[in-house]
Amino acid sequence: MGRPSSSLAQSGLHDSRNTSHVRSVLSDIFLLPNPALVFIVWCPTVWTTCLACHASGKPIQAVDVSILLLKNFVIVASIYSSYCALNNLINGSPGEDPPRTPWRMAFLFLVYLFRLLGTVDVIYYLQGQDFLLLCLPCCVMSSLYLLVKRIKALRQFVLASSVGSVLLPALINSGGKMEWREEVILIGLFTMFWIIYIDILHKAMDSTHSALASTHYLSPSPTTHLALTLLSLLQLTTLSIYSYQTNKSPHFWILGVGVWIVNNVWHISDLRNVDWLWNEMSGRVAVQRNIWLGLWLCGAEMCELWVGGGLVF
Repeated sequence: MGRPSSSLAQSGLHDSRNTSHVRSVLSDIFLLPNPALVFIVWCPTVWTTCLACHASGKPIQAVDVSILLLKNFVIVASIYSSYCALNNLINGSPGEDPPRTPWRMAFLFLVYLFRLLGTVDVIYYLQGQDFLLLCLPCCVMSSLYLLVKRIKALRQFVLASSVGSVLLPALINSGGKMEWREEVILIGLFTMFWIIYIDILHKAMDSTHSALASTHYLSPSPTTHLALTLLSLLQLTTLSIYSYQTNKSPHFWILGVGVWIVNNVWHISDLRNVDWLWNEMSGRVAVQRNIWLGLWLCGAEMCELWVGGGLVF
């Protein structure tokens, strides 16, 4: 009576392992990028596109702008998809099943290789051969981030640089010229300050995530408050200078710059809320708030372009 039961148990264990292997393979193949992070990287491309359309001085159809923004979104999502595959190859997840055998590592490498070739095909099909060189810094910096992600200061600089490197491709894609380098530099600095600000805010409010990722947990100390306040002031300074140099209307100063200031004050003030800090969702919500803030600024830029006669429906 015991043998059939043991045989059934072994058969069930074998089936369970096969199911686990199948699920692991499927998860490796269909690993999708986090939409929230894609939107964070996409927002600066929208700001740069609006700058190029505004500086050209020529009206542009809303359909054409939508196509430009959609192309930028697809390119950003493709690059980040390759990054996710490389991250899965190098880091993986703790306690994963099945373990990292040589055969699985080879399979993960193939998945990354196909993702990378797919990204190259997407960029080449949408923008052409020359555009591949413009996107190369973003791909390189994204890969470098995986190597330095445990070094706090260097990680934040590489992360901000990888996001800021999408501005030049977005500018050229929109027909922009390098003679607007001062405005592009201001957007680039504003973007980098914003990314570092999000990273520090997220780590300060999400201790669970920081522990799982084996990173340093930034408690809401006076140093953290000072760093976030300084980054907020730098964001405000660069955004204000950019708005002044591009002759933004009072509507943008209120809806864009003003709303940005109010939200930064709101985010930093939450660091004093103990109940909120202990909430497991606080770090994720902090990132989501900044995503909506970035999208809000995108809407303000589009409205500014429409009010100024640069956007035609």
